[in-house]
Amino acid sequence: MKLAQYLAKKKKPSPQPPRRVQCSRCLQPKSWCYCADIDSFDCGISFVILLHPLERRRRIATGRMSHLLLKNSQMIQGYKYSGDEKVDALIRDPKYHCVILCIGDKAIHIDRLSQEEKKKICPEGKKLLVFVVDGTWSTASKTIRLSDNLKELPRICFSPDKPSNFRVRQQPNKRCYSTIEAIHQTIELLGPSQGFDTQNRMHDRLLNVFDGFVTKQVNLMRGLKEQNALQRRKVRR
Repeated sequence: MKLAQYLAKKKKPSPQPPRRVQCSRCLQPKSWCYCADIDSFDCGISFVILLHPLERRRRIATGRMSHLLLKNSQMIQGYKYSGDEKVDALIRDPKYHCVILCIGDKAIHIDRLSQEEKKKICPEGKKLLVFVVDGTWSTASKTIRLSDNLKELPRICFSPDKPSNFRVRQQPNKRCYSTIEAIHQTIELLGPSQGFDTQNRMHDRLLNVFDGFVTKQVNLMRGLKEQNALQRRKVRR
């Protein structure tokens, strides 16, 4: 190749791969958008999802998925909430009784309470508000440790009665739940005490969207694995 041709070719910009169009609501590529499956509902409990910045970039961000499905929910991004105006305003609001979904020595195990005991979690005349930190176990623990306003809140927790269905992300152990699964179980346990009829199974919409998305991801991974195996067999021949 002549020098002039080489230099001209070098100056020519390399073709860029087509940019994937992203849904502005669920932040997924259009081919992965699950907004058509969203049928939001009011569970009688106000959930505030505290989204760790690292979760925003994950393919399956179950905190955002939960927020889209839950009416009257809020999502606040951050990792240190001491002095956060939105969080502090919610905690001070007299219409709410705020708790945080988090394990701990003083946490109330809501799966061990009677229905009468569950009713007493939220004082009469107030609405139950549950803060949920959306992150890994380590980032969630660190967020609470760095947030003086969250550390002071009463804690609630439960022991999962079955393994998580989050098959594409490894959990610390089989009894750890994703954010959306933890919210679903909280509604299952506390919904009736807050005026929500769990027998209508509306809260199962959380798991339906989640399971559908996870299944799609599993099928994609399985297809790629089979394709790679086929390519390796061709190379050996």
